[in-house]
Amino acid sequence: MSTVRIYKVAELLGLSSQDAMTLLKQDTGIDVKSASSSIEEIVARQFVERHAKKRNIVLPGGALFADAPAAKKSGKAKAAPEPQRPAAVRPSTCPTKSREARPNELRGALSHAGGARAVGG
Repeated sequence: MSTVRIYKVAELLGLSSQDAMTLLKQDTGIDVKSASSSIEEIVARQFVERHAKKRNIVLPGGALFADAPAAKKSGKAKAAPEPQRPAAVRPSTCPTKSREARPNELRGALSHAGGARAVGG
């Protein structure tokens, strides 16, 4: 079952969100905390239709709480578009960042290899 935000209900009735929350509490006993709180779509539909009739408000035809116009559904589901891949990054030309420009690392590795040094005797 789908839900509807209070601010959408208020929008349809031409009320502030706070006024819609107060009316909802008085009419249905449903207490919501904020305009971004949700109620069941059937409850929202009944509430909006009742108050629109009282206030002589003409509601839009079709789905009251649709975000966008309903599109025709085809048999196939559309695949999500692939995200763009970042452009190829060129390797750095800075000699301090390349592996070949670090001879001290090699020297340190050889001295700890145990047996890399000749023992005099």
